[in-house]
Amino acid sequence: FQRKKKKILNEKTKMLDVVIVGGGASGLACCHRLLKHDPTLNIKILEAKDRLGGRIFAKDLKVADGTESYDLGGQWIGRSQIHAIRLLKEFDLSLYDQNYDGSTVNILDKGTTFYTSSPLSLAFQSVYFAYDMIQGMKKIDEYSQEISIEEPLSHPRAKEWDNLPMSHAKQYLFKHQWSRKLLDIAFITMFGFDLNQASFLYVLLYAKCAGGMTVLIDDRFPGNAQESKVKGGMFKLIEKLKGAVGEEKILLNRRVTSIHNHVIDDQNGFCSIRTENTEEFQCKYVVMAVPPHLISNIKMTPELPTEHKRLLQFSNVGCLMKCIATYKRKFWQENGLSGMSLHWPYYAEERSIEHPVSITYDATSCNGKPALVGFIGGSLIQKMRHLTEDKIKRAIINSFVLFFGDEAKEYIDIAFQDWSKVEDNGGCPVTFTTPGAVSKYGDVCLRQPHLRTHFAGTETATLWRGFVSGAVQSGERAADEIIRRLDTSYVPKDIEVALRKYDGEDMEYIS
Repeated sequence: FQRKKKKILNEKTKMLDVVIVGGGASGLACCHRLLKHDPTLNIKILEAKDRLGGRIFAKDLKVADGTESYDLGGQWIGRSQIHAIRLLKEFDLSLYDQNYDGSTVNILDKGTTFYTSSPLSLAFQSVYFAYDMIQGMKKIDEYSQEISIEEPLSHPRAKEWDNLPMSHAKQYLFKHQWSRKLLDIAFITMFGFDLNQASFLYVLLYAKCAGGMTVLIDDRFPGNAQESKVKGGMFKLIEKLKGAVGEEKILLNRRVTSIHNHVIDDQNGFCSIRTENTEEFQCKYVVMAVPPHLISNIKMTPELPTEHKRLLQFSNVGCLMKCIATYKRKFWQENGLSGMSLHWPYYAEERSIEHPVSITYDATSCNGKPALVGFIGGSLIQKMRHLTEDKIKRAIINSFVLFFGDEAKEYIDIAFQDWSKVEDNGGCPVTFTTPGAVSKYGDVCLRQPHLRTHFAGTETATLWRGFVSGAVQSGERAADEIIRRLDTSYVPKDIEVALRKYDGEDMEYIS
């Protein structure tokens, strides 16, 4: 027994090529790219949780004739999200359209209900609202295109915009109360925070990474962020990546507590990594593929540069709850509805824990199993913390009934995921910086290597930041950085594509 134990310890402390901290989409994509370049590389992925996927997570729910898997984490993809699209093609995973056929339900303040072809088309109930919405969105898109993702502080108004909370910018950009409320709903779903928590510059950078705010919030826009879903669910991509990298390279329940960069000289050195259960791993390079707000929990030696540390201190993570209910029939479609709905209380603080869902979509599976998905976000989640699981489920169904009528009570199964309670995530969907942080400490430091430690994660992406595709891009970029250190002649094949807008062929839609 003693000899066997010693052998295990020697195996763990022998020199690895790369250790990847985090087994989400970015960590797995990083490992996959490294192994495609050199299958002989000795790599370990250390994941703190008892599962892979990070912010991608699925659960089997009861349906009329058995069970079906539904995404309770990241799920949507658009045709311009090239990095995720490429992986899906590689693994023969296909997409199907998010359903938008039918009317959108809009519950306004005081219970007024409008039925429209899309959320933005509600604007045409009022000429003033329409003009205000179009002009405000146009301004955000124009400003976002002026910002450099690589050097955001080079813009002459960068400091001004960074010190301006988005809630204040909203007052300047939009004058109509409905325009402002639509922005509230969109941001609660996209970011999981209320508008006073992040800066206007942060929002502009986020929009720039997606090609504009219109692409992010107009669900009828071609190539929008909620255009399609993966057949079988987004978690299929995680399963395929796991199979590609090999289960032997993945270690679950390994929460990293410290990383020590041992620098010998410019060319030589190594890293030692310790986990919560006192295991030690040694490697040539480390990739941190975890959300930025979790990096502060890991002791780094030598410490991170001051700017990087300070920016992490001023980074918060959104609060988002995703909920899904399954049904026997798509009764909303039978009634001419798309399954999309929005709740527009006049003030954000008026959102009620009795009807907490801000927005819903049709969540019918690729196999035609009917379901609705809804989102609850921002400060309202804090008010729901004291509720039991049954009361939260009841509140979710109350919202669905408000949108779609009493038939919503006849659900088969229901589940929700409060991401703020998930250990080693602490929130969802994205980490954001508070007003003033970027102008003081920069933004690009989040993805700049520190000695032999490299950084991935969707928050470090330059395309589709905050999305699965951004996670994949960041993991592949970190892999390329390490490959270039191992092989100075290496030139990534798709580096040009990663730095330019799509040309149609690169983004070919999967039917």
